[in-house]
Amino acid sequence: MPHDLILTPHLDDQRAAQLTRMAKHLDWQLDYPIGMPHLVAQSGLLEQLGTFLWEATRLDVDAVRTALDVAREAERPLRFVVQGEHWQHLPWELLYHSHPNLGFMARHPWCVLSRRLRGTGERQPRLMPRPLRLILFIASPEDLDPERSRLDFEREEELLYTAMDRPLARGEVEIDVAEDGVLATLLAHLEEQRYHAVILSMHGTPTRDSQGTEAWGLLFEDARTGRSAPVAGSDLAAQLDRLPRGHRPGLVVLAACRSARAAESAESLSSVAAMLHTVGVERVLGMRLSVLDGAASQNLQSTACP
Repeated sequence: MPHDLILTPHLDDQRAAQLTRMAKHLDWQLDYPIGMPHLVAQSGLLEQLGTFLWEATRLDVDAVRTALDVAREAERPLRFVVQGEHWQHLPWELLYHSHPNLGFMARHPWCVLSRRLRGTGERQPRLMPRPLRLILFIASPEDLDPERSRLDFEREEELLYTAMDRPLARGEVEIDVAEDGVLATLLAHLEEQRYHAVILSMHGTPTRDSQGTEAWGLLFEDARTGRSAPVAGSDLAAQLDRLPRGHRPGLVVLAACRSARAAESAESLSSVAAMLHTVGVERVLGMRLSVLDGAASQNLQSTACP
């Protein structure tokens, strides 16, 4: 089991507003890098943001260095856990200290940063018989721009099989690939089989839920036309909640842009990752910004098959 360091931020209104503005500016730079005078990595913004976040946690440098040494020796991750909902929207992945042995904490091989929206983290993941079974589900609607937005099915599968090459060869992993990107197809697979993990490779999008409320969701395919069929995160969560007992996957990997963009206020759109976790999916891996296919496959390998 990993060793947890619980992060409980202490932020006054002024520093909270400053961090929120800086995070929004960072997101804007990452979305629209053309025309910026410097690359984001060379601007100093990442280090400044990370330092402010470190100060907000009141972490002790020596204690963190010791915990990292213990984690490395024991080969068990040191996990920084941001608990609660109030400050989840801040980019904690940039947690930074200028000490030469620390820097950006998320870059340490024995360090993991996660967010906990519910519970205490004491409940152990549900065990299922091996081999690890996962399903790759890709949705690439036909009305998307084929040059800029259409996902490459063959390349997506290739990346996943490459990332899982060794455990596949040892018979430790079995991979199924869904035949299309229709939500009903995904639900049929999950009803018929018990999967440890599901990879949803698709686009994130603003949409409306079944009640007509603005929401963040995912772009599935329409079964009849093959065109875009957006599904709100809350509606997807409700569908997964109806699966037969024992068929809800223990891990969902959202290889979808902004699938983990956390709310900045009560009026903001809740993330798909938060919605799935709320209905009982034990582990959800999402992204605040855009995600490359290769990074998603490598992240699944490190998360599911250490």
